Amino acid sequence: MRNKSHVEHFDTYAQIISFAVNNKRRIGANDLIQLVGLSPRSSQRHLSELAEAGWLIKDNCSPKGYVPSDKAKELFRVAL
Repeated sequence: MRNKSHVEHFDTYAQIISFAVNNKRRIGANDLIQLVGLSPRSSQRHLSELAEAGWLIKDNCSPKGYVPSDKAKELFRVAL
């Protein structure tokens, strides 16, 4: 298994943020498993990293869910 390039990582993160912005509900690890084909642990890690960076907001429910931050909405939503 090869390591992903920086561009591939960016593409994955951009796809996740765009999905979160365009969804009308919270997203979770299972969404990323289907959307991007990540493993459950990788899905959790990506969501956590995006929340840490301010792109997603964790809702503190169980199971964990995330919604897009204002920062994500501004960048990824073309027409408000």
